[in-house]
Amino acid sequence: MHASNSLITSRAAQALLSCSRTTLFRLSRAGHLNPVKLGRAVRYKLSELEALAAAGTNPKA
Repeated sequence: MHASNSLITSRAAQALLSCSRTTLFRLSRAGHLNPVKLGRAVRYKLSELEALAAAGTNPKA
């Protein structure tokens, strides 16, 4: 079980949502995700990704 504030990489987020890197960035730009920047690295909150996936939102649409 993951902690609600766990941060994962873009690649792991892509795998979780089954989407491309571009789609992940579009979801961020549209406000569906709030990426966390750590220097040059970008991470995503696992809880946000799980909520997006559970809501049945199709990130490719």
